[in-house]
Amino acid sequence: MICSIEIFFRGAWKIRQVSQGLFAILMLIFGLNSSAQATDPQKFLLVESYPWAFYENDQVKGASVEWLEDLSAAHKLALTPVVTSFQRGLELIKRGEIDFIIAPNAARFQALGAAVFPVLAVPMVLVARPGVSIPTSDKLLGLHTLGIISGLRIDEIDMPPVQLPPMEEIQIDSALRRMAAGRLDAMIVSTFALIAEANRQDLPVQRWPQRPFGTVHLALFIGAKTPEHPQTEAVLRAVRQGRDAHSFLPYLARYLDP
Repeated sequence: MICSIEIFFRGAWKIRQVSQGLFAILMLIFGLNSSAQATDPQKFLLVESYPWAFYENDQVKGASVEWLEDLSAAHKLALTPVVTSFQRGLELIKRGEIDFIIAPNAARFQALGAAVFPVLAVPMVLVARPGVSIPTSDKLLGLHTLGIISGLRIDEIDMPPVQLPPMEEIQIDSALRRMAAGRLDAMIVSTFALIAEANRQDLPVQRWPQRPFGTVHLALFIGAKTPEHPQTEAVLRAVRQGRDAHSFLPYLARYLDP
């Protein structure tokens, strides 16, 4: 009888040890899964445009890319920059594959995601090739060819009403070359992009006719499923802090310096 009781307790002890071992393994597995979920990277869309985000030797570079990478490292965030064209970016947003995007605070983006807070006011400029005069608004209708940066709509520029000739979507790098060759009269572009691209191509655009042309107000948008991610609030705090501290300026300055 004593032996039977001893055997029973020994068996029960072994079962308890095995159960504790299984429990520890299960906790480890669930803990790892929870940790992996918490650090699952979120996608931050950056529209391909110099100097913000661009490809060079199959590597992504640019002021926005560098700022986002350092922001992620400083705040220990898992963010993946997605650098692509404007149209491709819109497709990704519509499919719910993008968590964050900084875009004009306009109706078409508000229909795709929620605007969280304003990020940056970008000054725009109308620049013409040498020999083309743009001193007053009534002269703008005299332009034969006018380009606007691809992906931007004229109604997304905050400015007084003005009559413009028909416009074509352009890329700033090729547009500046066309203007230098006399094949494009003028274009509407951000001041930052104009200075950076002129420096890259070594073109004296500071001597070309220019006039301020309103402002584009950019906001941070989030996708429909983004609020469910455990690090979303941390990303929003980090971007807001970066905006308030103007932490992007040193990154942008690298491309604006002559």
